Amino acid sequence: MIFRQLFDRDTWTYTYLIGDKASGLALIVDPVLENSTRDLKIIDELGLKLAYIFETHVHADHITSARQLRSRSGAKIGIGVELADADMLLVQGQIVQLGETQIEVRRTPGHTDTCTSFVLRDGEQTMVLTGDTLLIRGCGRTDFQAGNARQLYNSVHEQIFSLPDDTLIYPGHDYLGNSHSSVGEEKANNPRLALSIDEIGFEAIMDNLNLPHPTRMDVALPANLVCGPKLGKDCAYSPGSRELQASEIPDIRGFRIIDVRSLQEYHGPLGHLPDSELVPLQTFQNEASAWNAEEGFLLTCRSGGRSAQACSILRSMGFNHVTNLAGGLSAWREAEAG
Repeated sequence: MIFRQLFDRDTWTYTYLIGDKASGLALIVDPVLENSTRDLKIIDELGLKLAYIFETHVHADHITSARQLRSRSGAKIGIGVELADADMLLVQGQIVQLGETQIEVRRTPGHTDTCTSFVLRDGEQTMVLTGDTLLIRGCGRTDFQAGNARQLYNSVHEQIFSLPDDTLIYPGHDYLGNSHSSVGEEKANNPRLALSIDEIGFEAIMDNLNLPHPTRMDVALPANLVCGPKLGKDCAYSPGSRELQASEIPDIRGFRIIDVRSLQEYHGPLGHLPDSELVPLQTFQNEASAWNAEEGFLLTCRSGGRSAQACSILRSMGFNHVTNLAGGLSAWREAEAG
């Protein structure tokens, strides 16, 4: 089995690529929109064909690239909830065959009512992709998206802690740089879900987290409920009249350049295009309401995903001349270096 853990630094999200050596088939779990080009490149470099795109749940903190990857590969989208735009409903106990590799589906609701974990076995080693259900020394929150603390407690104890102690845990996120843990470690050391903590104690912990809602929730949830931004003419992901390639970057005369990253990114290592204006995606629609819809706009971000979403917002508001920088500032820097 080929196994890769990939990372999105903007949202601290782990994406997982599983490949079956015998058949050359691949599964990707929790892909992030901004990284679709990277992910497809890795799949191609490994000589694999993408067969499945699975989600551990409907995410609130990042936008999936599932629809985009499907359009470019023909792979099937699977998730543990009935979505009209998905191809597969993943159910408890289902075994998905990826060539000679088996993926066992375990439903683990509680963080959200859509949560699913995936158990893989490579020889004698068992591993489980837990999404946000069980994190390293933590777990997903339970205060929105039909979350339920008691349900999460039972999901972890019945579906994850029932696996052998040496089972490797690969979570959906980690904010401290950890890559994986094990069932035995989490049973002993997880401050919320260790075996020493009962269900009532866990509920008390979760009831007092008082966390702010994810900053991208209002944008991410609607997109992820349709398996990612739609593609093509008049659809949400359409970047407008065209995409500008990084090699064309001198051809920006007449554009009003809008950078939709954060302030930290704008002044970070990638820099920004000359004369660009910083309008973070979180406040983008409000600020855009005061702009002239007949102006020509070039939208930029790190990898082209957030700027494509900003393009779709402008188009939905009646803007007629909207262009996305394909590959974002990363592609621009590569073009400069080359």
